[in-house]
Amino acid sequence: MTTELAEKTKPASHSQILAALAREGLLRIGVPKELGGSGGDLRDVVYAVAQASRQSLQMAVTFAAQRLLIEVLLRGENIGLMEYRVPGLMSGDISGNCTAAWSQREEPTPAIARDTGRGWLVSGLTPAVPNLGRDWFLASVPVAFDESSRYALALFRSDEDGLMRTPASFTEGTDAMARASVELRKVYFRDDEIIASDGRAVVTALASLAAGFKVAIAAGAYLRAAETRGQNVGHALLHTAVGNWVEQVGVAANKGGDTRVAQSVLKEQLQFASGLDDAGNGPALRQTLALIAKL
Repeated sequence: MTTELAEKTKPASHSQILAALAREGLLRIGVPKELGGSGGDLRDVVYAVAQASRQSLQMAVTFAAQRLLIEVLLRGENIGLMEYRVPGLMSGDISGNCTAAWSQREEPTPAIARDTGRGWLVSGLTPAVPNLGRDWFLASVPVAFDESSRYALALFRSDEDGLMRTPASFTEGTDAMARASVELRKVYFRDDEIIASDGRAVVTALASLAAGFKVAIAAGAYLRAAETRGQNVGHALLHTAVGNWVEQVGVAANKGGDTRVAQSVLKEQLQFASGLDDAGNGPALRQTLALIAKL
């Protein structure tokens, strides 16, 4: 995978990165062909994210977050909403993320919906996540409609009355790396914007994909750090380690649900980085892993 962004010395903007991902068809990987995708499975997506990270951390984060929301829509039961929104996400016309799946909290705190008799008024605050564009985005948010522990996944547009994008303090790199929370203040909501009535099932099923994306981002960063320092990126040990990491999380993502594989690989990556010479790639890789952990 080669992109025009790899040849630029100045960091690209969020919109430029999304446009490049769309032009190269990367956001269509793993999406069924009958829906406008290029086919393949989630292992192919994880490999593509790792390759994107080898060029640009910002590109990989944008790619992973955008593709996660696409997958949420594909897994939901709202076919009409999926068919309406997935094409725009694949073409890069709008950015987005699944706040519950990306943040990987054991138990997301859902927004609360109050019945008005004509719809719902939803209030709540999401964790800060990347890929929520400054002007136009979609966000999947967990919403509880009663007093039970169950929650649905609902899709909100950035132009909804009462919805606010709140930037987080962590904004290293370009705006493509910036995280933001979504605050809902009595946002009007209809049932036809529910992605999945059993939100927990979808978030659990995609937990391994979200965790695998972060492993893939780190794996690609390892190769990029070595390449930047002019070292031999064909070194057998490094390539073998990276290949094994991506293969493990890619297989786990296809199976779904279990994050233990990704957690184990992340520990292995930290151990690998800690064992590198401080005069070589060690400091840069440890800094990159710390950066990814904040995402």
